[in-house]
Amino acid sequence: MSDAEGPAPAGPPGGAAGGVGPGAADGADDGARRTRLLARMLLLCACVLVPILRAPLLDAPFERDEGEYAYIAWRMDEGDVPYRDAFDQKPPGVFAAFWASYRLLDDPVVSVHLAVMLWTVLTTLAVGLVGRRVAGPVGGGLAALVFAVQSSSTALLAQAANTELWMVLPMTASVLFLLRGLERERALDWLLTGALVAAACWFKQVAATSGLFVLGAALLARGGRLRRVGWMAAGGLLVSAPVAGAFAAVGAWRPFVDAVFLHNLSYVGSADASQAWDALGLALRKQAPEAWTTWAFAILALVVPQARRRAAFPAVWTASLALGVCSGWYFREHYFIQWLPGLALLAGVAGGTGLEVARRLRARPVAAVPLVLLLLLLPVGFRSGAGGSPTRIARTLYGLNPFAESEELGRRVAELSAPDDTVFVLGSEPQILFHARRRSATRYIFTYPLTGGFPDSVERQREAIAEVEAAEPAVIVVVNVATSHLTAPGQELPLFERMNELVASRYRLEVMAHAVDDEQPYRFLEGDRARRFLARNPAASTVPSVRLYVRDDAR
Repeated sequence: MSDAEGPAPAGPPGGAAGGVGPGAADGADDGARRTRLLARMLLLCACVLVPILRAPLLDAPFERDEGEYAYIAWRMDEGDVPYRDAFDQKPPGVFAAFWASYRLLDDPVVSVHLAVMLWTVLTTLAVGLVGRRVAGPVGGGLAALVFAVQSSSTALLAQAANTELWMVLPMTASVLFLLRGLERERALDWLLTGALVAAACWFKQVAATSGLFVLGAALLARGGRLRRVGWMAAGGLLVSAPVAGAFAAVGAWRPFVDAVFLHNLSYVGSADASQAWDALGLALRKQAPEAWTTWAFAILALVVPQARRRAAFPAVWTASLALGVCSGWYFREHYFIQWLPGLALLAGVAGGTGLEVARRLRARPVAAVPLVLLLLLLPVGFRSGAGGSPTRIARTLYGLNPFAESEELGRRVAELSAPDDTVFVLGSEPQILFHARRRSATRYIFTYPLTGGFPDSVERQREAIAEVEAAEPAVIVVVNVATSHLTAPGQELPLFERMNELVASRYRLEVMAHAVDDEQPYRFLEGDRARRFLARNPAASTVPSVRLYVRDDAR
């Protein structure tokens, strides 16, 4: 399968010899040159478009998931081991990515977002290279353009450096080397295919659905099946063995397996299937203003006869990616980033086929390019939260969650404690710990595994209680935001009961930050003013707020 495989463009009409001759050859060569130039321009535009779209959101504040990864990456510098010293159900690839990213610039938030922006440029290039083999040169350029637009969508919360954005590069590159392997049958291509599948899974487990597609494609193609699978397995082991061996070597094997595999099985199995369709419908409605043109082009690739042959490969891959999106039936916004490469390829097939049809009809295909680009880029006009202050960005994208205030809260925590002190956050705001550069009093740096109604949630709460009591944290941060806990109905909450007792007996309120309205930053109150405000306004404890309690003998 060559880069330009697909229906050959019709040459200019010839004479009695059917267009064969020097003039026809020159015309064909000229047309091929124009096609290559157009394809390269589209790919270049796509790679340039990524930073243009993401730059206004580089200083978007860390949200919860980013806070987890940033905190663990920082603690790795201090000698901590993920999972053993900080619980998180994500595979270790994202911690390594944050560890390599947050130190690039003085501002760690901008630094991480800059790194993921450059990573996304590489992913866009990978989508374009896969598209060349699947949809032809122009179709590949269009696919890259679609991915550049959609992978920056705030409707998918794609401005955050979530696991999906890190995962899609090795995932897409594995498909690229799969196609190269099928073309050349070289051992190195198959070795890299397996290594990239494993790397994608070490960013997020759901990349395994794409890995199954890659394995199936290797097995279904004629000749050398066992040889291909053998080299792919070797590549996977080459990546996975050092990861597993490293955790085993430092005595973190059991917490690693518990968090990354066992807890994730509980997480996937805890979803309410009866609400899944409602959640899916809501997610798609949120995406529709920015994604409808991509969906329309993808559907055209599946129904237009001239495009169906080319669409078969990306259609099956997209279906495998959709399985990853559906795992657990939660349908969080950023989960849908996983299927963007497949959708982009389908859209590229439709756009590329349309231009070829125009050429066969002796129309000027260049005249159709502006219309195709307009349709593909139309969603950019629906962007929301594209710029402004961190507070404005946070309020637009995350509502009243205290993400814009987390850096200031971290600064206050640092002022109220010593560098060697520990801090406990009763909530899922580990970004506060990161900004404060303070170690958590428990390895549970967020409450979701404690409050989600899992079979072992109460046992984990008791573990957290014992760790907090032993650490005697200098500061307890109480987060009063529903989305910071996601408490399951009827869930036992001994952790909250014990922390209330501890705060009442040994701690004093020193800082309170509470929501004012949907547009403004939280209002900060300190010392006696904070205590008087809470005493005089009992209802204030029900609004979104964050309270910092200092141990009586800590200062």
